[in-house]
Amino acid sequence: MLWMVFQAKYYHRHREKYDELFRYRHVQKMVTYLRKNAKTESIVTGEENLPTEGGYIMYANHQGKYDAIGLLSYHKEPCSVLIEIGSSRVFSTNEAIALLDGIRIDQKRPRQQVKCLRQMGEEVRDKGRKFIVFPEGKWGKNKNTLQEFHDGCFYSAMIAKCPIVPVALIDSWKSMNTNKIRGKVVTEIRYLKAIPYSEYENLTRAELCVLVKTRIQDEIDRVLGERSKEQA
Repeated sequence: MLWMVFQAKYYHRHREKYDELFRYRHVQKMVTYLRKNAKTESIVTGEENLPTEGGYIMYANHQGKYDAIGLLSYHKEPCSVLIEIGSSRVFSTNEAIALLDGIRIDQKRPRQQVKCLRQMGEEVRDKGRKFIVFPEGKWGKNKNTLQEFHDGCFYSAMIAKCPIVPVALIDSWKSMNTNKIRGKVVTEIRYLKAIPYSEYENLTRAELCVLVKTRIQDEIDRVLGERSKEQA
């Protein structure tokens, strides 16, 4: 892993030699190493819901350290992340975010937040970039229960007028957050039906936030409900 971090530093310093896809594949090697070291696999469904043209923003629930690792491991096309600036400074994460041209947001500086959200929206709109966003902002001991979604992060989608892809993460909390679970961990990444701009153009940010959260919550409830029936 250490060698991959040094390589990431080199690729970032000489980025003119390495295109976005090359840099993204290197980050995937880094996160795949971490994923396998954590003995974790993810079942991915709904990839047909990902738009095939242009940029989009994926809004996912947040359960723990594995969330971004899992998404980056399995998302085939280059994408990046909106990440809290403090969390982004951790060793290896810092290098990965640099290669991804990620956007680091400071939750203590409102003006900087607005600037970052505007930047993300413009990059999705003008460059066709793809981003992962966690509207909950942080994770706790919430497991498969959703926390409050912050509507500010939907400002970017409204600027970009892009498709929004709700993403339901299930059982991510079991990986990397605790030493109590031993052996192999299997999580689920579920891409839900994309929400086109025409569906949310007349909504407020608060209404759009509720719409996305409700769709993620409904999917998690449906999956967990089916599990309970199978175990009964």
